[in-house]
Amino acid sequence: MSLDPDRQVNKFNNSVPSHTKLVNTQHLPPKTYHLLTKTYHLKPTT
Repeated sequence: MSLDPDRQVNKFNNSVPSHTKLVNTQHLPPKTYHLLTKTYHLKPTT
C-alpha cells in the first residue's frame, strides 16, 4: 500500500487552520518539519 504524499498533505491541510498548511513547510523549524514528515509519512521535498 503506497501512500500518496499529495493526499496526505491534503488530509493534513484539511484538518488544520489555514495558516499552518503544509504549503509553508519551508518556513517551519527543521524539528517541526521533521515531526510533520514523520507523523504524516511525508517525504521531504528538496
